[in-house]
Amino acid sequence: MTNGERIRLARRSAGLTQQDMYDWLSIPVRTIQDWEYGVNKPSDWVTELLLEKIEREGNNYKTIIKSVYR
Repeated sequence: MTNGERIRLARRSAGLTQQDMYDWLSIPVRTIQDWEYGVNKPSDWVTELLLEKIEREGNNYKTIIKSVYR
């Protein structure tokens, strides 16, 4: 499994869209798309940091955003 595939799987498991990742982490949607579709490869350290952050805080991000915009 590539780093981009791992990021996509973690993102989807947390219920996040690519737009959510941009809003939350300021990573351009185009960059996320390029990683996930294999156009560009995120470095291993970036992948590990993202996976850790998504795993720890991804589900909470959606909850926080929903409460702020109600």
